[in-house]
Amino acid sequence: MSHRGVLMEVALFVSFFIHLSSAFEFDGTPLVARNGADEFRTSIIQSNDEYAYFGTSSNPGQIVKVDLTNFAIDGAPLVAPNGADSFYTSIIQSNDEYAYFGINNNPGQILKVDLTNFAIDGTLDAPNGVDFFYTSIIQSNDEYAYFGTNTSPGRIVKVDLTNFTIDGTPLVAPNGVGGFVSSIIQSNDEYAYFGTNTLPGQIVKVDLTNFAIVGAPLVGPNGVGFFYTSIIQSNDEYAYFGTGTFPGQIVKVDLTNFAIVGAPLVAPNGANFFRASIIKSNDEYAYFGTGTFPGQIVKVDLTNFAIVGAPLVAPNGADFFASSIIQSNDEYAYFGTVTSPGQIVKVALITQTLAPTPAPTTSPTTSPTGAQTPAPTTSPTIACSSIGECKRITKSIYGTSKKSCKRDRASYPSKVNRKECLYNARSIYFADLSQCYRTCFP
Repeated sequence: MSHRGVLMEVALFVSFFIHLSSAFEFDGTPLVARNGADEFRTSIIQSNDEYAYFGTSSNPGQIVKVDLTNFAIDGAPLVAPNGADSFYTSIIQSNDEYAYFGINNNPGQILKVDLTNFAIDGTLDAPNGVDFFYTSIIQSNDEYAYFGTNTSPGRIVKVDLTNFTIDGTPLVAPNGVGGFVSSIIQSNDEYAYFGTNTLPGQIVKVDLTNFAIVGAPLVGPNGVGFFYTSIIQSNDEYAYFGTGTFPGQIVKVDLTNFAIVGAPLVAPNGANFFRASIIKSNDEYAYFGTGTFPGQIVKVDLTNFAIVGAPLVAPNGADFFASSIIQSNDEYAYFGTVTSPGQIVKVALITQTLAPTPAPTTSPTTSPTGAQTPAPTTSPTIACSSIGECKRITKSIYGTSKKSCKRDRASYPSKVNRKECLYNARSIYFADLSQCYRTCFP
């Protein structure tokens, strides 16, 4: 990783700095897919935040590539082979080279997509009796993935991504437990948790080191069920499961002792059927999308487990949010709709404003590996031919740093380490952005 990608500068060396504050508003109009690309049930985002991919539940299934730098559809959709329809779940490798889409059909299938040329790279058929893939997770080292079925009982298939084959026999849940409709994985890849499409809802804990269910399922309170969406904090301490109930509810789970914490958080009237969720990298806020007409997004303060303000209501026609992604810098989120054609709404989560800074100062910082790194004695100089060019160069440096954070597994072996690295890279990005404004507008 480069020197710039490791340093976390206390960037008070410029005449202006970028002040970040929380935002929660739609950014522009929804992006509407072409005819035939219907019902965005699943979505993934590249680690550099450049492209996102939305899978449809149409027949055959389609994958729509979205350029996030200008929020526009990039080329024609990738159309699956006949019989490969209804994409309900997807995962992406940390190096952004391959993605995998699970098919909610009988029998279940997994489609491998080469993202370097946006082409299908193979199809994997599930064993007999393993149908309707609805949820999936991937290990941080990209070695194995796990696909859960929306069947009763639920089943989990382990896939070796190094050779794209199924590893061993499927893991079968106890009778009455299923189907699996949401899942999360700890940053150390030790445990995974699968939420069920039952009332009350259940959560199954899976030990990934030996691929076995751990103990009895965790059962939600009466009337709290259909765990269609889930998120996990970066420190693996708490998880949150959103319900497909009227109104929507959120269950907080302490993963250290695998127990429900307090009473569920109940959404305001009209915010029903949670089907999508995202969490900020600092674990401060989460956002839950509803399966309503129009769609709504509920903001949750995780520090006190409380709803923040009123839900954000989508424009007419942007209905039923069933997929969601968030950029690594937490600046924007994107929610996909179950409409014909599919739509994507862009949500601003961070507001940037310019403010004057004190006199120049710098301080040493600690890298994610724990080593003290001296602060630079001079600030970086970014030439200004135009504010647009300066911002473009700054963004390119930021993208390179983020890739290093994701791919340097020797320096950053865990997901927590990599998130810290990304946070540091983001800090430098905003410092450099400030330098652009200082240089171009002296």
